[in-house]
Amino acid sequence: MLFKFKKPSKDLSSIADQLFESLSVLRLTFYTALPISLRLKQEGQVQNLEVNANSNFQDNIELTCILLGFQLTSTIGFIFKQGYHNNAGEVMNFEDRIIVKSFANNNISINRCKLYKDKYLDCQGNIDCIESIVTEDILKTLNLTNIPDCFNTIKGTIRPFGIWSQAALAECFGDLNTSIKLKKLTIS
Repeated sequence: MLFKFKKPSKDLSSIADQLFESLSVLRLTFYTALPISLRLKQEGQVQNLEVNANSNFQDNIELTCILLGFQLTSTIGFIFKQGYHNNAGEVMNFEDRIIVKSFANNNISINRCKLYKDKYLDCQGNIDCIESIVTEDILKTLNLTNIPDCFNTIKGTIRPFGIWSQAALAECFGDLNTSIKLKKLTIS
């Protein structure tokens, strides 16, 4: 257990909507921060990624599948690690509820998200492995695999994004002390 916590005050069904909203806000923050933190070097000029990509990251369903898959990998394991809940079947139903709500019953997107989540689970909790794979998936989706310096820039955002997702989960369970401790881990 990362931080000590008493028994959760809420059951999973009562916090699914709250966690859905919290994870959505974190993804929106990621979409907003990505073009600010990631600059492309082309022909000696530095240009904003948002201009070069000609797309709104929030509307990129594949990117959303990647990010939600990573968020679920980070948070679902944290539920068990922290002892918030111990019934695997109920936790999987909770996870499915968040995925379905995120993609409005779009089965293709739901399945893509689950594939990404399973891919990240293959790292068996090794954060360096997960960061690298999530970063590669993002670069591939945004067609940035051949741009120097993009890998490390995006990779540097993955761990804090996962930690803040766990902090959001802790808040949903009423565990504000753990949420604060987690957020402090991301402040340099």
